[in-house]
Amino acid sequence: MLREKLKQKIISEPTECMAYLTELVKSNRIYDGEVLAIMTDVITNGPDQLTNTQWDVLLDKGLLPDLYVECGGCEETIPWSEMYRACDFHSERSLLSLL
Repeated sequence: MLREKLKQKIISEPTECMAYLTELVKSNRIYDGEVLAIMTDVITNGPDQLTNTQWDVLLDKGLLPDLYVECGGCEETIPWSEMYRACDFHSERSLLSLL
């Protein structure tokens, strides 16, 4: 469910998503070469041209593991402009829960 919801969010908010992907790429947070190539392609050409295989890589290996979160306390989606900080916050909370 989250996967399809994320795909629709990317399609419906391409400019905002592309800005977020740009931030991820510029900050060297993408370590997988295939994911990096697809994100660069999306930044340059938009998400409309992605094949099903590219969508799978972008969602499953790129964003969903660690680089996309939803608000756990409400039904609101986190705007792309705040996603980078939200992912950092989520990672910090996850690490603290292990202590």
